[in-house]
Amino acid sequence: MELSQAKIVGDDTSIRVLSGRITEIFKDRRSSELAPIRLGSAAQRRKLPTDLESLVGTGRLWVVRGLFEILESQTKNWKPSAIHLVTDGMQMRIVRLQSSSAAANVRLDVKSLKVNPNAKTWSFSALFEPTSEQLDRLIQSLPNTNQNAQTW
Repeated sequence: MELSQAKIVGDDTSIRVLSGRITEIFKDRRSSELAPIRLGSAAQRRKLPTDLESLVGTGRLWVVRGLFEILESQTKNWKPSAIHLVTDGMQMRIVRLQSSSAAANVRLDVKSLKVNPNAKTWSFSALFEPTSEQLDRLIQSLPNTNQNAQTW
């Protein structure tokens, strides 16, 4: 799904996405069982935001991954507590954000995104609870549905 009309929203600020795309979507695999100690790969995963904890283990929480470009000047001194990607009537909670300068492999995937020399590319992972219509629209928009999405 292309992110041409998307915004990144946090606290009292909104940043327009210049270009971007959602590259994959899948059901969140977290279990609702509480583990007292997180070991291995579970210890590497960031703690889930408290406003989404009630959705863990319900099968209603989905993970969306993708890339977007925003003007670098708009991100200076901006440290919101929670960031959302808002696009096409959907609001997704961004839980991982990595700049292209921090990940060498991101640049290889986004050559076609570059629309402005002052833009910076970010890869992201977001969580959200889609309606069945939103989920269908997202899955249909992926380039290769068989490899990039899980259906319910």
